[in-house]
Amino acid sequence: MGFEWGDAVPVLTGPRIILRPLRDADVEDLFEIYSHVEVMRYWTSPAHRERAETEKLVAEIRRGFEEGWLFEWGIADRTTDRVIGTATLFHVDWAHRRAEIGYALGRAEWGAGYASEALTVLIGFAFEKLDLHRLEADADPRNERSLRVLARQGFRREGTQLERYWLLGEIQDAALLGLLRHEWTPPGGENPPALEVPAGRVARSALLGSWDLVDWSVRLQDGTESHPFGEGGRGRLVYDDRAQVWLHLQRSTRPPFESGDPFGGTPEEIAAAFHGFLSYYGEYEVDVETATVRHRILGSSFPNWEGTTQERRYTFVGEELVITATPDNVTEGPRAGAVHTLRWRRSPRPAAPLAPAGRSDSAKEERT
Repeated sequence: MGFEWGDAVPVLTGPRIILRPLRDADVEDLFEIYSHVEVMRYWTSPAHRERAETEKLVAEIRRGFEEGWLFEWGIADRTTDRVIGTATLFHVDWAHRRAEIGYALGRAEWGAGYASEALTVLIGFAFEKLDLHRLEADADPRNERSLRVLARQGFRREGTQLERYWLLGEIQDAALLGLLRHEWTPPGGENPPALEVPAGRVARSALLGSWDLVDWSVRLQDGTESHPFGEGGRGRLVYDDRAQVWLHLQRSTRPPFESGDPFGGTPEEIAAAFHGFLSYYGEYEVDVETATVRHRILGSSFPNWEGTTQERRYTFVGEELVITATPDNVTEGPRAGAVHTLRWRRSPRPAAPLAPAGRSDSAKEERT
């Protein structure tokens, strides 16, 4: 999946540090960090012995960003631009608005507050710019220093996975921690530093997931307004990370078929069902410069739409996704130039999953 801000991880700025993309020239500094046994003590991979291991890691990081599930920054000193650590947002799940975090800091920089500063910037980016709802971290229960850093950010310990990792002949437990967006206050109560990332550039990721209809209204050129499926209309809109879209709209008061047979309704029942229902599926693409999303309709309950491309304008108002459209196939009559406005809210997550959720494998396991 691509990201509309370009081909590189965005640069984020803190008071003393910059989170920036890793470069080939950083390999030497990174090798110094990843080869230190104290830095790697609680990681799930051993300390690097060869520079080639670090070069391979940098290549894997770039590939993860291109695939859409990994952001990894070098933590660079603002004065010297030297990389003193790394900060990571990985296993990004756009549909459920969650991700995991990790970080590493060179041994010489411990105790100076750089990890806390980097996390404040990273978490602000994740919540405010990527619109994530939840962040997770995995730490060795013996890594008290890292657990304190996470606690200062508001992470809560949610459980322990016993004997999860096997490393260097030692079996290790994993402490699982979580942080919800509405519970996060930056350390000291201060707002995170301003982030130079255009909000519109994360539009595609913000659209991903399932949305429930709040309201569908149509305003005619004479100013009159109506609700095609009534004020209690129901619907769902889904954008997935494979550029596929599904839309379903229906009137909430459609009468059931007396026969109970979906193929055996009376003409009146069939007409009421058809006129109170609209559905299609297809593919979509986002144009962030014009704030439009185009739906290429492959199949539809209204056959005339199949094979067409329809353009909608989108915006985010509070917690709502607002999509507007002016059908270009109606050029005459009172409905010509009508503006359709559909307001959506994210679908609530089910109380319990219907099936075990899949979990993607990462190029590396990164623990805090």
